[in-house]
Amino acid sequence: MGIINTVTDKLWRAFAPAHLRADSTFGLMALNQTDRPVWSPRSYSQFSREAYMQNIVTFRCIQLVAGGVASIPWVLSRETSDGKKEELKNHPFIQLINRPNPQQDRYRYMMELIGFYLIAGNSFTEEISPKTRRDAAPRELWIKRPDRMKVIPGKVGIAGYEWRKDGGTPKLWKVNQVTGQSQIKHFRSFHPLNDFYGMSPIEAAAQNVDQHNEADLWNMGLLKNAAAPSGALETDMPLGETEIKLMLNQWRQQKQGSANAGNVVALTHGMKWKGLSLSPRDMLLMQSKSFTARFICLAFGVPPFIIGLPEGVTYANFSEARLALWDETIIPLAMHIQAEFKNWLLPKFVGEAELDRFSLSLRLDEMPALELRRKSKWQRVLNAVTAGTLTPNDARKELGWSTVEGGDVLLLPLNAEPVSAEEDVSAGDRMDSIDRRLEELYEKFNGEYPSNPPNSDIRTGGRNDH
Repeated sequence: MGIINTVTDKLWRAFAPAHLRADSTFGLMALNQTDRPVWSPRSYSQFSREAYMQNIVTFRCIQLVAGGVASIPWVLSRETSDGKKEELKNHPFIQLINRPNPQQDRYRYMMELIGFYLIAGNSFTEEISPKTRRDAAPRELWIKRPDRMKVIPGKVGIAGYEWRKDGGTPKLWKVNQVTGQSQIKHFRSFHPLNDFYGMSPIEAAAQNVDQHNEADLWNMGLLKNAAAPSGALETDMPLGETEIKLMLNQWRQQKQGSANAGNVVALTHGMKWKGLSLSPRDMLLMQSKSFTARFICLAFGVPPFIIGLPEGVTYANFSEARLALWDETIIPLAMHIQAEFKNWLLPKFVGEAELDRFSLSLRLDEMPALELRRKSKWQRVLNAVTAGTLTPNDARKELGWSTVEGGDVLLLPLNAEPVSAEEDVSAGDRMDSIDRRLEELYEKFNGEYPSNPPNSDIRTGGRNDH
């Protein structure tokens, strides 16, 4: 250790808070020049105000994605001694996720977590554990606003986090440089140019958000002009500057704004109104609003059709568009968040030694948006059973149901006759059985079996290949 590091280390030991000074693994944080907080280079307040609060497309995209992730229930399972999985519905970990703190349930907590993640590219949550045992299972989870949280870099990765509200006293959390464990969990998206902060989708769509907002302002200005472009008052009389200003003020009072829409104005002294039509440039500006809205949706992974943009229709129907939103955006993000929680908190509940026996998953069968996928899966399984490639019990397992007695036999495609599991049925035997059954049908309905049924070939399943 150099002279500078030795001096700063002594200063740290002398003036640092007691709970941090006692930890020898934390080392330097704020006193070392290279370990000072790295402030986010982007304006979180600007993203929040102009993109989320003032732009309807961004607002709706974030609500759709965050609401979708928040609506998915979590499932904790444990492998039993006989190799089966047992769902733990009342496990303390699931109870904590379903009720993170006294003020929020799972849905509100996840909405806030994902909302910050999409707006800022970063989301921070703090776990509150008993003060006597920092390694004990946490009792509460609280989300921190990203603009108040700062990353403190260390020699290897992140050394800690700092929270400060409105210039007040900062609060510090350490990060174990060996295990990476901390009371703060930092969820961040990929950023190609920043080692400590994630990149918001709004940053990629910032220009489109600005264009969309400017188009709204332009439309608002147009609406205030009686929903028509500006025009000109013409007269042959010479007018002074004062008279012109007075005339324009009176015209605005009588014609501008929604309250004056449709009003009739009497023009005297040879005054004439000449309206101006929309120029091609103005028309292009109006059309560009829908294009910018589609690009904003693209940044968030939301099909434009979902938020009511007919120009973005590339799906057969709404169900397929919603299924694409879940498959490509909501489910991958939910799996990422769940995996981070598993690595961060689950070991404190079950222990590192037993961690391999536990698994976390998403309960997707209850999601209405995935109904189209469930119908498709049901149809595939049903076709496999009727085709004789799956037994009924195989199909029930595929659908997540328990097996039934007598369901381990294959069914023949034509008449669904059961075939013993021990009996080896060849393709020729099956065709002979089908032939005999067809003979019975012909004898029953026609009195006799014709040697060559018209336009039919028994061996080709009724096709005539000639």
